[in-house]
Amino acid sequence: MKTHWIYLDHDQTVSGSFGASYLWKEAHGTTRVYVDALYGSGLRTDATTSLGQTIPNGGTVPSYYSLNVGAEQGFKVGVKRTLKARLDIVNVTDNVYELRNGSGVGVNAAQFGERRGIFGSLGYEF
Repeated sequence: MKTHWIYLDHDQTVSGSFGASYLWKEAHGTTRVYVDALYGSGLRTDATTSLGQTIPNGGTVPSYYSLNVGAEQGFKVGVKRTLKARLDIVNVTDNVYELRNGSGVGVNAAQFGERRGIFGSLGYEF
């Protein structure tokens, strides 16, 4: 029936991301820094009316965001070889956010976004 529809559980009003990076070229190699972020207005969850009725996927969890930064240093090793060292920090502000709370159609468990994480890597290009 056209009058008994519900929102999908992955439906949110607004979601978006942005990012920027800058690359410095130097005699010994390169340095790149970046920043990126994402925002979501909140995934669907059940809502309860003032009369105690449950509306499947009728509400949303609170909005969320995550800010990430990183840097990569490249070192020339020979003519066509490069050693790269990279450091990334995910969720710099350590914003604790719930992606879904476990209610809603087809959702049986709460899920949270990633907490602050610091990651490093070494790479060798040849």
